[in-house]
Amino acid sequence: MESNIRIYKNMIWDILDDGSKLYIINLLINSGFVGECKLISKVVGNTTIMEIKDDNGKMIELPINILDILNN
Repeated sequence: MESNIRIYKNMIWDILDDGSKLYIINLLINSGFVGECKLISKVVGNTTIMEIKDDNGKMIELPINILDILNN
């Protein structure tokens, strides 16, 4: 499957392990994301959310535990 997505490389992307990166790339491709995809994180209540947006405004939110990522 060919896709036209580019991940904006920032600190959040850099701290993810390879398995998580592959999961996110497959999720974006299967969800129809196109163009540059940017990852940001935000805290909502007691949960850290990874928000991913593409050039067309398509967005997906994934709950993450940033402490698990940082401690590995």
